Amino acid sequence: MHVIDLPELTLNDAHPFLNNRGLKSSTLAKFGAGFTQGGDVVTAVYLNDQGLPILCKHRGKGKKFWVEGSENAKDVGLYGWHAANTRKNLLIVEGETDAWSAYQMLDGTYSVVSVPFGCEDAATRVLMDLEKIEKYERVVVLLDSDKPGQAAQAAILEILPGAYAATHATGYKDASDYLQAGEIKAFTAAVWGAVSVAPSGFLDTNTLVAQTKEFLENQDQSIGLSFGYQGLDEMLGGQRPGEVMTWAAGTGGGKSTMMRNLLWKLTSAGVKTLYLPFEDLVQAS
Repeated sequence: MHVIDLPELTLNDAHPFLNNRGLKSSTLAKFGAGFTQGGDVVTAVYLNDQGLPILCKHRGKGKKFWVEGSENAKDVGLYGWHAANTRKNLLIVEGETDAWSAYQMLDGTYSVVSVPFGCEDAATRVLMDLEKIEKYERVVVLLDSDKPGQAAQAAILEILPGAYAATHATGYKDASDYLQAGEIKAFTAAVWGAVSVAPSGFLDTNTLVAQTKEFLENQDQSIGLSFGYQGLDEMLGGQRPGEVMTWAAGTGGGKSTMMRNLLWKLTSAGVKTLYLPFEDLVQAS
C-alpha cells in the first residue's frame, strides 16, 4: 500500500471534542490520533504493519468526513492494531471514536479495534485481519445496537468460531454513549458478560457437554431404530437419529453382507434407506 505523509497532530485536554465525549488526550495519543488544521479537525491515523501511515480519516465541523490516502481504503483492515496492549483479550467495535472510548473504559484489559468504514463490509474487514484476531484468547464483538450494527455483528460472529457476543444495555447505542454518560461499569459489564456464540451448525462446548451428560444419564431410554439383532440393540441402543456409525472389518469379514441385512430389516420395517455400494455388484446388492 502507498505510504502517505503524516499530518502534524496536536492534542489539547480542553478540546470540546474530548470534553463532550469524556475522552482523554492520552487515549488519542495511544492510538496516534489527534487534531489537525488548528484543532478544527479530528484525525484518526491508520498504520501498516511496519508502523507507517497509509490512511487518515478526518472529521471536521458539522460532522464533515473525508479520507486522505483513499487509494488504500480497499486494502485497510481493522483500525487500532498499533495500539494493542495485550494479546489476551480483544474487543471489536464500530468506528474510531468507539475504539477510543472502549479502550479508555476498559483500562488496558482489552486491545480494541474497530471496523473502519461502517457496517456494510464489516465482516470483510474482519476476514482481512483474521490471522491477527486468532492470536487472542478471548474475542468480543460489540457493534452498534441499531439494526445495521447488529446485522454486521451477526455476520462477524459467523466467521469467528468461539468469539463472544456482547449486548448493549438498554438505552445505549455504542461505546461512546456509555463514556459520555459516565456509565463505565455498565460498559465493562456488557463486555465481560459477553456470551460465547457458535456459528451455525456448530455446538459450543457447554452445549455439547450438557447434551453428552443427558445422553449418558438416559442411555437406557435412548433407543433408536432396531438393528434387527437383539444383541446389537442392547449394546448400542439401536440406530439413533443424528448419529453416524462406522462398520469396519478386514477383507472378507462380512461388512457388505451385514449392511445388506441391516438394510433389508430397515426397509422391511418401512424405513426409507439409501445404500451406495462402491465395490459390490448392483445385482448382488
